[in-house]
Amino acid sequence: MKILRRQGCCLLGLIMVWFCFAPSVEAAKLRLLGPEAPVAVGQEMRIDLVLDPEGQDLNAVGVRVNWPAELELLAILDAQSIVSLWTERPRYDGQDLILSGVIPGGYTGSYSPGGSTAGPGIIVSVLAKSKRVGKALIAVSEAELYPNDGSGEVVYPDKERLMVKSSESLPVMDLVKAKTSDDKNSPQGLVASIERDALVADNQWFVTFSAYDQESGIKNFYIDESKNPEPSGDWLVAGSPFILIDQSRSSYVFIKAVDWNGNEALISLAPASSSVSLLKLGGWWWRWWLIAMMGVGVIALAYLIKKIRRHYL
Repeated sequence: MKILRRQGCCLLGLIMVWFCFAPSVEAAKLRLLGPEAPVAVGQEMRIDLVLDPEGQDLNAVGVRVNWPAELELLAILDAQSIVSLWTERPRYDGQDLILSGVIPGGYTGSYSPGGSTAGPGIIVSVLAKSKRVGKALIAVSEAELYPNDGSGEVVYPDKERLMVKSSESLPVMDLVKAKTSDDKNSPQGLVASIERDALVADNQWFVTFSAYDQESGIKNFYIDESKNPEPSGDWLVAGSPFILIDQSRSSYVFIKAVDWNGNEALISLAPASSSVSLLKLGGWWWRWWLIAMMGVGVIALAYLIKKIRRHYL
């Protein structure tokens, strides 16, 4: 019994020593940063969803934020986001703010100029305003992070909440106009690719695209499928990936990125092959050219047949 007691005491002592000197590993956190003081009803405010990796190296994120009915969501801004490749661009479905994306190369924190300590980075920012006096709770309801080691394991971060208080007696500001009025530049880095995969969308052709805007942020992407080398004007609001309507791949595909100040960037993707009917692609002069060539061919063939008959008769 004395030996067991001694061994138990030694084991307990070792455990206590390990907890005292072992390196502490903090869990990654998702934080909601917004106004701490009450805001006026109708006053526009900015709320940031930020990631604090707490020393972990992370390269993918998926988040669902429960959005209160007391706050009107005015704009979603991703210009300052640490996420550069969106698998689902930030969107509001009427109840929740939903997003998912990849951080190529991983993310361990953001460093300020001359700083030595990594801080949190912005995933997405939201501009909103209060509808009525009272309290509104914004809460991260679902969140998944993935480490930058290829393991595919899921990291479940700590999720914080933000309580916004509204009053009637405070001055009103206009952050949306201040945010976008000076932006005169088109979205940058617009790229697109048409692909097909047996495991995606029932093996249908789809297009993926992305762009960024460091000033006012991307508001929407639009897509237009046209039989001509110019857009038809039938633009559809689209998210990446987008399943092509023309699965024959005989159409030009145009992607347009528009920022919150109305600046645009455009890219076009050609049909799958040059076998697309020239009658559809080139206008009337192509038709007359083809008719003329066919006429010359018929005349040449008739002359050759006539010459052969004379030779053998």
